[in-house]
Amino acid sequence: MLRRRGDTVWAFGPFSRGAGAFLGFGLLALWILWPAVAPNSADRMTIGTAADDFLRQFYPYRAFVAGAWASGHIPFWNPHQYAGTPAWADPQLAVLYPWRLLQIPFAFGERTLPLWSLTLEAIGHLALGGIFTFGLVRTLGAHPTAASLSGVVFASSGYLTGYPLQQLAVLDTAVWIPATLWALTAALDANDPAGRRRAALAAGAATALAVFAGHPQTALYAVLAGVFWVLWRAVAERRSVIEVAVVWLASGAALSAAQWWPTLAFSRVVSRSPSAEELLAGFPLRDVVQLAAPHAVSCFSPLYVGSAALALAGWGAVRSRRARPWIALAAFAWLVSLGGNGPIVPLAFRVLPALAIFRHQERIAVLVALGLAVAAGLALNELIGRSSSRAGAARTAFALSAGAAVVAAMLYIAPVGDALAATCRPEVTPGPLSLALADGLVRTALGSGALALVLGALVAGRLQARAAGMAIVMVAILELVSVNRGRALAPIDPAAGPVFARSSIVEALRQRARDGRVSSESHLPGGPNAASVHGLYDVTGDSPLNFAAFDNLVEEAPEMVWWRLFGVRYVLSRRTIGSAEAGVLSELARDGESVLYEVSLPVPPAWAAPIIVNPLWTPRQDFDPLRCVVLDEVPVVAFELQIPEGSERDSCDPSSVKNPHDVSLTGLDPGRASVTALLADPAAVVLSTAYDPGGGWSARATAATGEVIEPQVVRAYGALPAVVLPAGEWTVEWRYRPRAILFGIIVSAITLVLVLAGTLGAKRWRREPYAQW
Repeated sequence: MLRRRGDTVWAFGPFSRGAGAFLGFGLLALWILWPAVAPNSADRMTIGTAADDFLRQFYPYRAFVAGAWASGHIPFWNPHQYAGTPAWADPQLAVLYPWRLLQIPFAFGERTLPLWSLTLEAIGHLALGGIFTFGLVRTLGAHPTAASLSGVVFASSGYLTGYPLQQLAVLDTAVWIPATLWALTAALDANDPAGRRRAALAAGAATALAVFAGHPQTALYAVLAGVFWVLWRAVAERRSVIEVAVVWLASGAALSAAQWWPTLAFSRVVSRSPSAEELLAGFPLRDVVQLAAPHAVSCFSPLYVGSAALALAGWGAVRSRRARPWIALAAFAWLVSLGGNGPIVPLAFRVLPALAIFRHQERIAVLVALGLAVAAGLALNELIGRSSSRAGAARTAFALSAGAAVVAAMLYIAPVGDALAATCRPEVTPGPLSLALADGLVRTALGSGALALVLGALVAGRLQARAAGMAIVMVAILELVSVNRGRALAPIDPAAGPVFARSSIVEALRQRARDGRVSSESHLPGGPNAASVHGLYDVTGDSPLNFAAFDNLVEEAPEMVWWRLFGVRYVLSRRTIGSAEAGVLSELARDGESVLYEVSLPVPPAWAAPIIVNPLWTPRQDFDPLRCVVLDEVPVVAFELQIPEGSERDSCDPSSVKNPHDVSLTGLDPGRASVTALLADPAAVVLSTAYDPGGGWSARATAATGEVIEPQVVRAYGALPAVVLPAGEWTVEWRYRPRAILFGIIVSAITLVLVLAGTLGAKRWRREPYAQW
């Protein structure tokens, strides 16, 4: 039965109540990633290989953050990679994202966060993507069946089930785009001021959660999509939307200030500098065929939304006024996703060079998937109630089905890229006629044919609208899951063992972790970030964001010099050790090709020495940091201090007595350290960790007499923090508390209180039917 409300057709189906749809999206996400949680270990797979970002990068991040919160430490600073690096300010760690709260209990008692908790995070966010898209399309006036189609298409699209599963920050952020649009739609449809502001605040909260989730580029797409939708409604309805836009953007920016403000400060001192090739990187033009031909030209198919969604969205572009803005959004996003291969990105970078801040423009494909998913749902909502339109839609589906079948047949009879097939599916042995890429096309052709049959039965009167709608949803589910399921997964090699297994070398290092850092050269089990999992202190790491000063010193200084500066006591290597290094390295353990060496050079975690000032200091092979501390600038002190002028070569006398001061490290926690220093003369006390040029490090020095001073933290050797103290016995407490974080927390906290007060005090908002505009 059908009931018409205004211009909107409502079909009654099993998803009439939203709870059923919410449960369905959870089961759909579980089905997509079932091989990653299969109870039989022989059938289980992992999200990505050991070399992919899920295990190599994001699991160590999640393990560190959960462990820090569980142990009662605020994760301002991560001491486990790059000789220390900001944790809070690095958006990929997503320190403030609410999902981190769910992972904290699994890290209590110094336990390591289990890997399956990240798989649950991926499953949960796939489900959230479907739920939020369902809510958006319901708010647009569609029946639950049509809204379910949109949710299914987005959650199981080639985009969300592809590389975002391996790059969790991208997935976690992407699902908040439909949530933002859902709340904005409610705000635009509300017919009372209080309800309008309340919904706009909800949109701001969704955008803030996108920022907290950890991928700024995708969070920017949430803002872009919201601005597009607000402007479209303003033009279509010829009314002011300034209040909604201002409340949304202002509340979103203020609520998320605790994240984006320190991230912005951190971005000014990092070494990341995308090349022109990275900035202009995008889809090649041929990738457009993957709208209907999944995996035809690449391993992942980010543009693929299934034949049902594509056919319905194509029909909606011509016949449905409500679907057109979403088709326009998808078309614009596709043009941007071409990067340098299209017209928009090069022109935008030329007109506004400040836009060139993110690399790989193909990531905007998330808006292609979302736009087509929403358009398909709105088109289905109208289609099943318009008998005059059904024949045209059926013909569209028949044409798509025939086209997909022809392309699939061509791949069956022609040799396709065996190398590409082997890369996408390593378990496939290349042959003269590889069918790996044709597999997805065959399933697409079958889905197109099934869609055509359903629409044909609907046109012929053999199928009621309710049943037709549900049948189309089932066709979309079966097609998308069969094509995309397992695309981001990888088989587990039983002989390789757990990725983060504690080998004999790791156990040896854990016993010596407090003695000094390790230069693992990325050979720890689990990769370059694995020190966060094993509880070690490494100078290696894998992140696009780390201090430029650290990188510069490591690249310019002789290896044994920066070993000493950053307190490297152990080296894990597979390379042939040169004669110079062999004289200071002694073998401790060996595991296959990996050899653990102990460094015999004096490498204290903190020391003191006389001062020279030389911002142009260039390290030499024979430089000894225990003889002098090279500062970038003259420190501000309240006592008499004599600093020799001249170069490092003239001021550091090799014959001088080594380290006449007694300095020792007495406490070490993430972002905190305690040092005792007995200084015979005024000297600089250096902490062997990375210096934050943004001003994150502070120090408080207490003399044996009870005198307390807060010395200026200055940069030593271009990359380490140091304080200058007068002679005497001192206890120095170091803390890492960037002002940008404190400022952002204050802004976010005040905004949260105001938002809660305004939300609780507002009346329940009322929404006018979307069909009336």
